Parts: sequence; C-alpha cells; structure tokens
Amino acid sequence: TVGMLVGLHEDSQYEDGKVKLEPGDVVVFYTDGFTDAASPTGERFDEDNLIRSVQWACQRYDHPQRILDTLFDRIHHFVGTSKQNDDDMTLVVMKVKPRV
Repeated sequence: TVGMLVGLHEDSQYEDGKVKLEPGDVVVFYTDGFTDAASPTGERFDEDNLIRSVQWACQRYDHPQRILDTLFDRIHHFVGTSKQNDDDMTLVVMKVKPRV
C-alpha cells in the first residue's frame, strides 16, 4: 500500500496496486525499525540504504534466508554498539518459485 502506516489512524486512506511477480522475483517486507535505525554518529540507515542492501544481497545469494541474514548483518554492522535504537526490526523475505 501507499499511504500512512497501516493501522496508525482509524480514518487513514490507502491506495492499492497490483504487481505481476515472475519466478525468481524477491519480495521484502520490513518495519520502520530498519529505516529508522541510527549509527553511533546519528546517521539513519534510511530507505536508500535498505534498497541498496537488498539489491546487493539478491545479486549474491539465491536463498531467501541468506538474503535475510545478510540484511540483518548489514544493519547490525551499521548500528554497531549504538544504544539509541529501541525500535523492533522485522523482515520478511520471499522469493517466487518457478512454476512446475
């Protein structure tokens, strides 16, 4: 969906859309804990960093679990020992299988 965070406001309005997925396509769902995560210097991981990290991981790994593990490794490296990140971080990585 495009719009306000799902469930944040009762009267929020959303747009929906359709995308045709092909075998091999990867879909990633994430919470804002990823894009709001901050480094020890206060720099945010932001959506651009997440997109680059997803692209990098998908080019190197075929299995969704490896992609997911790589994304968590990258965010933990980015955040370091920073104690300012208290939001949860949830990722779901799915890969479309070939038709049989």
